[in-house]
Amino acid sequence: MPPSLSAKYLMVLKAACALGVLVLLLGVDVASTKRNRKKKAPRDGPIRAGAKGKNPTGRMRTVKLLLDPNFVSTSPPPPPSRKSLSPWSYSYTHDDTLFPPRIAQAECLSTRCQDFKGWGNLNLESVPIFHQILVLKRVKRKKKKYFFKLESQTIKVGCTCVFPTSIQ
Repeated sequence: MPPSLSAKYLMVLKAACALGVLVLLLGVDVASTKRNRKKKAPRDGPIRAGAKGKNPTGRMRTVKLLLDPNFVSTSPPPPPSRKSLSPWSYSYTHDDTLFPPRIAQAECLSTRCQDFKGWGNLNLESVPIFHQILVLKRVKRKKKKYFFKLESQTIKVGCTCVFPTSIQ
């Protein structure tokens, strides 16, 4: 879970998404032109769309999807770690004996949660969210030989707001 994405990575991601949509649209357009050329009687097959009564024929229909090419985001949206009511940042641990060797850990930026104005809310506290992952640990055998042992690690993946615990 990277803390932020580079501009180059976002540009490549946008291009890949645009290419995927283009391939999807061309595939739908080619399929509809092939269907219109053949003029065969409709087949009764297992293709169904939705619940009965929604579509009178019970068959799927192809519709043309038009996207506005002028709609381009000028800046990427802020990551959820910064927009959260209990914001966090990432730190990375590095261990060459593990695979993957670099693991991201979330660190809560405050002990209190924020309200919609950004002020600290004393009624809620910010706590980390834990997740268990599997890693491979390299263990040395005799004469420079290694094997990998499967281990689990508990890491912090984000932060959330909870009511404080009170002991009465």
